[in-house]
Amino acid sequence: MRVRLHKGNNNLIPKWKKHGASSSNPSRTKHRDAAKLQLLSSLSTSQTSSIDIKQPSKTTHDIDRISQYSKTTLGTTATNKSMIQVNARVIQTLLERLPAKNDQQQMVIWLDGICRAYCAFHRSDSVTCLNYILKLFEICINECLLSVYQRVQKKATNVLKTIIKTILKPQIDTLRTNPLLKQLFQLVEHGLTYAYTLSWNYILHLLGDMFDLMGKENFELCQNCLSSLSGLRSTKDFSFLDELDSTVGKAIRVFGPKNILQVIPLHLTGTINDVQLEQSWLLPLLRDNITHTELNHFVAYFLPIAFQLQTTAENLRDKGDVINSTVLFTLQDQIWSLFSGYCSYATDISTSLKLIAKGIGTS
Repeated sequence: MRVRLHKGNNNLIPKWKKHGASSSNPSRTKHRDAAKLQLLSSLSTSQTSSIDIKQPSKTTHDIDRISQYSKTTLGTTATNKSMIQVNARVIQTLLERLPAKNDQQQMVIWLDGICRAYCAFHRSDSVTCLNYILKLFEICINECLLSVYQRVQKKATNVLKTIIKTILKPQIDTLRTNPLLKQLFQLVEHGLTYAYTLSWNYILHLLGDMFDLMGKENFELCQNCLSSLSGLRSTKDFSFLDELDSTVGKAIRVFGPKNILQVIPLHLTGTINDVQLEQSWLLPLLRDNITHTELNHFVAYFLPIAFQLQTTAENLRDKGDVINSTVLFTLQDQIWSLFSGYCSYATDISTSLKLIAKGIGTS
């Protein structure tokens, strides 16, 4: 990819582009890096450390230069030490030129540029790049997702999703022992507070990605968040049910049903009290997302309840209570619908299947 700069200033056009150099031109990298240094210098010599909203012409010019950064190919491969330092300076310069969160046009351009710069920095020096991640998360969560413009909220969400997938996920082994992972999760989790009501849908999308990043070994750090999600799910007129269900579904796949049910218990008893099951919304999510888990959990937890529900439902039917009997039979069917998920790549199928074989034949 060639460096693309503002057409109106010929002095900023790299020599290899002026002379029609091909991608195989050995001098291309040298001229490209020189162009990056020149562009960095043009930003660094600015007299203000942030964009002055009161000066439209200067604002437009600064944002235009930031936009140019988003189109460069900084650090596309492993580079020398000097260019790694340039990439770090690019990030720092862009961070110093943060627009106001409600300046929609400038913020979107800035987010696009900073995302490209971070990804490029990661390609050239993935370890050092991690030192700058927390600041970007703080800006996106504490500034952009509190913007009054959905376009800014959406752009910030996509930036963080890109950072998670492109930068954090490939370095997950390093992050397991790095306090950064906990800090990032707590930042996103903070988005469940009522100040973020208008952007909860975006926060929920980010939480799903963060659950995947945290992994099963960090389940304890996620328990309070899962409890908060359960509380929101029970809130009357909650606006983002689909997004919340998708996030809880991701948590089920990552942490497993046993852990999830410790935080969001079903409170099943196998009695007529289960007719008013408050957490019934969780059963379809369990059905659709259980995989790669212990079949023994179904045997120990759900199987006795399924048998008890069948007995209770039959007794109610014999007494003429058709409505409650039907509800409990339906609930029993929902429990058995989880069985296929528990069998999907079960980690203990050789030992647990024989324990459930008799129940399968009699249910």
